[in-house]
Amino acid sequence: MVRASKIEAKERIRYVQELILNDIGSHDIIRAVISKWDISERQAYRYLYLANKEFEDKCKSSIEHKKAFYKARKLKLIRNMDAAEKKTAAGVTAVNKILDSMAKLDGINIDKLEVILPQLQELKFGYGEEKPV
Repeated sequence: MVRASKIEAKERIRYVQELILNDIGSHDIIRAVISKWDISERQAYRYLYLANKEFEDKCKSSIEHKKAFYKARKLKLIRNMDAAEKKTAAGVTAVNKILDSMAKLDGINIDKLEVILPQLQELKFGYGEEKPV
């Protein structure tokens, strides 16, 4: 068996991808490419693996591209916000919501933000008892 050129290998991978898209089962794909190109079973599985990997890589890059686009859009919203508005309670809330949505794009869920001031470390309960918070 002669080694396939890079161009021929790409064509074979594309052919296997077409078979995958036509909903042909893996076992049938292996048999078809073995008989079509007179290759070993190991080589056929390699083409099937490369075809699936190429699909996976394209899907991941597409998702990452979309995430980057949405993050840039959200950062632009923050940058374009009026400086005086950012200092108001509503502005801070809006910025925090934008930042939370950006974190969710990265798979980070922020459910609650807890702020404890140093003066409130101890609270008095009942009849003068002090308990740490």
